[in-house]
Amino acid sequence: MFLNLVDLLSGISIALDFSEIDIFGVPTNHSRRVAYISNKIGEKLNMSHEFIFDLLALSMLHDNGISLTILNDTIRKHSSIERDQFELIQEHCIIGETNLQHFPFLTNAKNVIKYHHENDNGTGFFGIKGDQVPLMSQIIHLADFIDLNFKINTDLTNRSLIKSVKDYVRNNEAILFSKKVCDVFFEVAKDSSFWRGLHDSLIAIQIKETVNKYVFEYDYQDIRKITKTFSSIIDAKSEYTQVHSASVSKDAETMAKYYNMGIEETNELLMAADLHDLGKLGISSEILLKPSSLTEEEFSKIKEHPTIAYECLKHIAGFENIAKWIYNHHEKLDGSGYPRGISQEELDFNSRLLTCLDIFVALQENRPYRIGMTLTQTFFTMQEMVDTHKIDGNIYYDIKKVFSNQA
Repeated sequence: MFLNLVDLLSGISIALDFSEIDIFGVPTNHSRRVAYISNKIGEKLNMSHEFIFDLLALSMLHDNGISLTILNDTIRKHSSIERDQFELIQEHCIIGETNLQHFPFLTNAKNVIKYHHENDNGTGFFGIKGDQVPLMSQIIHLADFIDLNFKINTDLTNRSLIKSVKDYVRNNEAILFSKKVCDVFFEVAKDSSFWRGLHDSLIAIQIKETVNKYVFEYDYQDIRKITKTFSSIIDAKSEYTQVHSASVSKDAETMAKYYNMGIEETNELLMAADLHDLGKLGISSEILLKPSSLTEEEFSKIKEHPTIAYECLKHIAGFENIAKWIYNHHEKLDGSGYPRGISQEELDFNSRLLTCLDIFVALQENRPYRIGMTLTQTFFTMQEMVDTHKIDGNIYYDIKKVFSNQA
């Protein structure tokens, strides 16, 4: 399977940005702007394609640790916490580094995420300074700080704003930021097109043009490492779903073997299972963790998560089927599902299968508003859904046969 990996990460980074917006209102496209700024600096440094490729990936994933429930809880217990104060929570660097330990980087990218908030003078979380900090970390630190602290996404004709950014960087040279990275940033900042490219209306195009320069072929095993990484990040959004996506993927693999699916179709199904709840990164944790019934407005927000995932993934070459199955995984045969309310004629086999597996796993898991069902109760509930023409009866009977034998 051929895939432009950074193209995939660009799509997924949109969902990660939603997590930041949920917690403290970071502007949209934050991860992509950090990647854009970092790439410009990396190119000006004449770094290798492999280095810049990994720099782009790490820039887009630099705050991947924020979805973890423990960090959401830390913030929500301190209602007065501000965005810049959150960045002082050391754990998100450690968790983010751990999440990416199996990621298929092309260079030695160890500790880049862990140290991406280290200051040049040694006043960061871990007390290292200067060249002890990986160069990628130094670059991401500068790019991240600029985007979080200045409104560079909209008002790009404002000369005083640009001057304020440059002045701040200059005044913090060898304090917050390394002189080497600052010098290169000032060279990049001379070009007016650099500032225009940061606009919300242009950043997606800029990143698309950028990633097309750095295309490497990844096999299925490497791509699966990435989707499984994001499976963990997605499930960490709630303490009730810590292994949900992993469980759906495991059961999907079992059913793929039962149906004697080919290798390519199996691989696509497993990646769809890994990412099927990607859109929940864009749903407020207050809604996902609500212990009582949702209001109509809250449920309408929940129903957006397949669309969010689809919008993140639909433009990725090679992910057409994956994006479609994810988009459809809450649709029902009688047209009563969401987000589009489509009917059985528009639901292919794997869309139906993913729907059934998601339901099968979810019913057995605890939720804020109920305890998980037994296997017998789960089958009873799914049978009712078959009887009311909600889910595919043939697929349900196959799932019942396979997992009854395994119980």
